[in-house]
Amino acid sequence: MPTIELIESLLDYIDELKHDPHNRQLNQIKDLSERIQKLKARLQHVQEQLAKQQCLNYRLKERIAELEASSVPRDSHNSSLPPSMDAPAAKAANSIKRTRSLRRPSGKRPGAQPGHPGHTRALSERPDQVITHAPALCRGCSASLSTGYIVRCDRRQVIDIPPVKPLIIEHRALTKRCPTCDELTKGSFPRGVMESYLQ
Repeated sequence: MPTIELIESLLDYIDELKHDPHNRQLNQIKDLSERIQKLKARLQHVQEQLAKQQCLNYRLKERIAELEASSVPRDSHNSSLPPSMDAPAAKAANSIKRTRSLRRPSGKRPGAQPGHPGHTRALSERPDQVITHAPALCRGCSASLSTGYIVRCDRRQVIDIPPVKPLIIEHRALTKRCPTCDELTKGSFPRGVMESYLQ
């Protein structure tokens, strides 16, 4: 039985501790110390390798920056410069050059694939304006549907941005006559208000 064997091994271990507990503990401490020394050596080796890799990475980044700065002239296609900053020769070359996509055909149809949940804009529960489109005549017998029952209502919403209306603020500088000395004093326009408009 496994249980009996485990109990017997534990009893043997207890007997060994009774006869020579001190030496057994010293042996265990010695084994653990050796393992700690090996782990320290391994850690030091890993740290040295990491330092070498970091140094190599720094050198490679510098080399890449040098190559990018020297070999290819920067234009709107390989940097964040706008097209208006391209040199005339680059503009002419770019107008002729056509790039070819590196993508390979996957065999799938374009667009969303079957099973895709989709993303549809939710309808607003409080639209600003509601326009109702009701049929006037029956498509079967051409009878009037003015008194027909509404069976279903389909909804579609169009979102438009209202036109921007300029805000015109008129500044008026008043000239007043002093009731004491009869002197005329004109109010001054605030800074930023142009005075070139016609009076």
